[in-house]
Amino acid sequence: MYQLAIVTKLDQHDFGAHHDRSHIHNCTNTICPQLEITPHVMNEDLFIENSIKFNGVIFVGISNKIKIFLSKKHKFDIFVWSNNQLEWANNPSLFDNVEIIFEQSNQDIKHKNLYHLPTGFQHDWPQKSPVETTTDIIYSGTLSRQGRKINPEYRIYILRSLIENGFSIVNYNGKSQHPQEIECIKKIGHPQSFTIIDHWAEPHHFSHGHFCLNMPFHHLGVNVDADWGITRDKLENSIWFHSWDIFKAIGGKANIITYRCPEIHALGLNDENCSFYEHSPSNIDLMLKDIIQVVKLNTHKEITDEIYSKHTYINRWHFIINKIKDFIKNL
Repeated sequence: MYQLAIVTKLDQHDFGAHHDRSHIHNCTNTICPQLEITPHVMNEDLFIENSIKFNGVIFVGISNKIKIFLSKKHKFDIFVWSNNQLEWANNPSLFDNVEIIFEQSNQDIKHKNLYHLPTGFQHDWPQKSPVETTTDIIYSGTLSRQGRKINPEYRIYILRSLIENGFSIVNYNGKSQHPQEIECIKKIGHPQSFTIIDHWAEPHHFSHGHFCLNMPFHHLGVNVDADWGITRDKLENSIWFHSWDIFKAIGGKANIITYRCPEIHALGLNDENCSFYEHSPSNIDLMLKDIIQVVKLNTHKEITDEIYSKHTYINRWHFIINKIKDFIKNL
């Protein structure tokens, strides 16, 4: 049996987290035995202490410690599933010893074995009764985008303007007690029409609003001025890799409003199962106008079982493990 270590940078148990070790264990223990692979899910330190016991390792996320580890040659196979746009732009030799890359960004990057594979959601998340639909829009996410250089308060502006146009909003916000978020909430105001719930949305919460508004534009934080290998406009105002919020909305089978772009269409979202705004925060007034028009139409579009299944983590792990099996066969 091929002994495969699965090493996650973190151990997160939120809906949509791809570092959920218990879920990875369940998925891979379902898939691997049929392919003569034995999976071992663990943290970085445990793997480094015991690395000689394994035939291969896949790193799910890359810490600074693992970057040092990758820079050296090893006697086992190395695979990576992560989002490494900064490394591709500034340090591509980091992956010289990696056999297969499963990359979350969707730039045209070069490697001998590379597959675009974004995040997803846990298919076996505990099922609860849907929340009653009592509001026009739910938004699951933070409000502060102070790391942006273009329209850092665009989420505040969009939500406040939607309220001023007569719509009610519920914000599932697991960081709502953080000082920055508290200031943003104050700027939105309108407490009768804007409700804060102090946790992230789970699948049954997406029925709370008639629409789920997805605003997946980036907060770059400490790396805001780094060389990302792409234009500033594309970096800040387009979806060059997918945040987990869109997959959580798919997993909740929400009535989604999101940004129309090739990367989102590639997920299987289209005019039959999703509503779109056509403008990013680079033109925030037209973005707002698009969203208002969609909400006023008051249509309901459904995520199909096919699109749902496509983006489950067990589907992702089937893909990863089968690619690793093909690699082993060709050695």
